[in-house]
Amino acid sequence: MEEREFKHFAELKATFNSVGLVKDSSAVFNIKGNHFRLIAHIDFNHKAILIKWVGRHKDYDKIDPSEVKHEYPPC
Repeated sequence: MEEREFKHFAELKATFNSVGLVKDSSAVFNIKGNHFRLIAHIDFNHKAILIKWVGRHKDYDKIDPSEVKHEYPPC
């Protein structure tokens, strides 16, 4: 991600073929042959990425990826 500047999702998809788009504009990446999933919000305008969720594929199947919210740990 640091080596490229993606202007929109199509450019991201061209580099990461297994990435999918969730209805809330988050990206879902398959990791290690689809054993794990990573949900991230990508702000193409500000060139920023926010990791919202990382877990096993079987746990991903139990959630609604569009409902995942990033929460900071308590201080």
